[in-house]
Amino acid sequence: MKLKALLILMLALICSTLLAIAPWDEPEILTGSMTVMAEVTIDGLPASANDVLAAFVTVNGEEELRGKQDISVIEDTAGCLILIYTDTDDEEITFKVWDDDAQEVVPAYPSIFSEVNGMIGSWPDELFLIYAGNNLQTVADPVFDPPAGTYHMEQDIMINCSTPGAQIYYTLNGSDPTEDSILYTNPIHLPPQTHTTIKARAYLSGWLPSPISTAIYEIIGVVEAPYFTPAAGTYATEQNIVLNSFTPGSQIRYTTDGSEPTEASTLYTNPIHLPLNSTTTIKAKGFKTGWLPSPTASAEYIITGTLPAPTFDPPAGSYKEMVEISLNSSISDAAIHYTINGSIPNSSSPLYSAPITITQDTTIKAIAAKDGWISSTIATATYQILPVANPDDTQSPAFTGIHGVYPNPFRDAVSIQIGIKEPANQYLLNIYNLKGQCVHEYQGNGKGFVEYNWDGCDASGKPLPAGIYILQLKTPTTSSIKKIVKQKSALLNH
Repeated sequence: MKLKALLILMLALICSTLLAIAPWDEPEILTGSMTVMAEVTIDGLPASANDVLAAFVTVNGEEELRGKQDISVIEDTAGCLILIYTDTDDEEITFKVWDDDAQEVVPAYPSIFSEVNGMIGSWPDELFLIYAGNNLQTVADPVFDPPAGTYHMEQDIMINCSTPGAQIYYTLNGSDPTEDSILYTNPIHLPPQTHTTIKARAYLSGWLPSPISTAIYEIIGVVEAPYFTPAAGTYATEQNIVLNSFTPGSQIRYTTDGSEPTEASTLYTNPIHLPLNSTTTIKAKGFKTGWLPSPTASAEYIITGTLPAPTFDPPAGSYKEMVEISLNSSISDAAIHYTINGSIPNSSSPLYSAPITITQDTTIKAIAAKDGWISSTIATATYQILPVANPDDTQSPAFTGIHGVYPNPFRDAVSIQIGIKEPANQYLLNIYNLKGQCVHEYQGNGKGFVEYNWDGCDASGKPLPAGIYILQLKTPTTSSIKKIVKQKSALLNH
C-alpha cells in the first residue's frame, strides 16, 4: 500500500506540468535540487486535490520560484513530493499554496533551509507539515519562569504557554526547536557555574507554531561559608582551629584582627594555633574563581587556662590579737572558695565575700574557680595569734551569741559585739532586711569577743533606707538573732 502511494506521488511529480492549474510559471531548472515530502493543511483542514504547493527563494529582494507541485489526497492525507531547485545550502525556502476552491494564493508556514541533494520528510509517518491559510491562529509565545538573567544559585526553569493544549519543545544547544526537539514536561535544572541558552517553541495541531522564545541564563555559584572546628567558645586549654568549606576547590582566607577577609588576606593552609590566656576573633571567607565569595563566617575564642592561686592580705604569719584576712584573685569575676578547718577546698566550700576575722591560730586554704577555666592550685596561709600578756580570763564570753548592739536605734553607725565561747569556731554574722534579703555579711574564725561597726550600708557601700533589720549570728552549733532599728540620718532632717 505504501509503495502504491509513493508511485502515485512520483507520477504526480512527473505529470505536474500537464495537470496543475496554478498561477505560477515553471521554475528555473538549476543543477542542484532537494525534495520535500509534505503534508499540507489550509486553515487547519487538509488541502484539496488540485491545490498547488510552491517553493520560493528571495534573491536581492526578488522572489524566485524554485519548485511547485500539485497536492494529492491519499488515504485522507493531503500532500505531495515537491522538487525544489537549489545550488547552495542554507538558502531560506518559503512556501505558498494555491487554494483551488478559493481561487487564491495563501501564505504557508514554516520555511526551511536548503540542502543540496537533501530530502526532508518521508511517507507516511514523517511527513513535513506545512500550514497554509489566511485565518490561521498562532500559538502564544512560550514564557520562561524565572526570566532570563544572572543568578547566584541553581535554578529550575519552567516554560509556560497560554494557548490551551499547546506542547512546548526546546533546545539547549542554541539550535531552533522543532517538533523533533525535547518535549518540555518538567522544569529544566540549571546547576551552579553554567551558561545556558534555552530556545522554546509551542505547537498545536491546526495552528501556526509560536515564535521562538529565547532565554539566556548565567548561573554564578556562591561559595558556602567556611565553618570552624572546634566551634567558637571558651576553652581552658590551647586550641588549634581548623577551617573547612563545603564548596570543593574553594580557598579560605582569614583574619584575626577583626577586619573583613579579602582575597589578599592570609590563605588558610594549616590549623590556627590559639595559646593560653588569649581572646581571638577569627573571620573567614571562601573564594573560588568564577564564583561569588561566601558570606563571612566569624568565631570568637576565649582561651583561658589555669587560674592563678588566690593571695592573702595580710600574708601568713604571727599577729597579736584579732586579724582580718582578705582573699584576692588577679582574674576578675573569679570565685574564691576556702576552708579554715584543714580540709581541701572545692566548689562546695564557703564562698569568700568579706574579710575573714580570726582571733586564734588558723590555717586558711583557698582555691579560685571560674566557668571555662581550670581551677587554681590550693593556696595555704597559716596565721598564729600571739597571746596578750596577763590575759584577763574574765573577758572570755560566757556564751556564744550577740552580746551587744549600741546605739539601737541608730542613725549613722552601730557597734555590734559578738562573743564566741568555743575555741576554733567559724561564724557568720548576717544582716537581713524585712524581705529576708541579706544586705551585709561578716565572717570569721576564733574565740572571744569581736566587735564590728556597721555604717548602715550594703556590701557594695550603698546606704540602706531607715527601717528594721535583723542580726543573725550563726556557728556550727549556735544561732542568735537580734533586731536593730535604723533611723533617718540627722542630715536628712535639716
